[in-house]
Order: sequence, then C-alpha cells, then structure tokens
Amino acid sequence: MTESVTESETESVTARATGGAGRGAAIRLYHVSDLHFGRPAVPEQIDAIEEHIQRERYDIVAISGDVSQRARYGVFQRAQAFIRDSR
Repeated sequence: MTESVTESETESVTARATGGAGRGAAIRLYHVSDLHFGRPAVPEQIDAIEEHIQRERYDIVAISGDVSQRARYGVFQRAQAFIRDSR
C-alpha cells in the first residue's frame, strides 16, 4: 500500500516494508527529478526542496534525471552539495 503526493517534479511516498525484521515498518521516500542546476534554474526552488527534505527527514531521497543544465564545474559542485546535504 502506498500514499503519494506529486508536486511539479517531486514525489513523496510512504510505503510499508514487505519482509525481514522491519516487516510492516513505514519507509518514507522522496523523489526529485531533473533539478538542472545552473542557469536558468531558480535558486529559490532548489532551496525550498532542500528545506523540505531537511524538515521531513525522509528515509530515502532519490534523485534522478539531469542534475546539470550546462555541465559546468561550479554547477556540479552545487549538485554535489545538494546530494550530500540530502542525507
């Protein structure tokens, strides 16, 4: 059984584990896709996603799709910080 909320390109899911010692334990997953760090990304949107992840303390944060708009070094540094801080 899952429960999901979709906002733009983000999705939050709560699911029940199906086996092992944690059987029946809730797992909270947050999925975000195509962040496209760099211009024309809107820094306030990225900041809001980061704040949401920190506030909700998900068990798993899944990041997929493109993380860079133009594959520049500084953009990848910013993406790396986002991924590091999403733990």
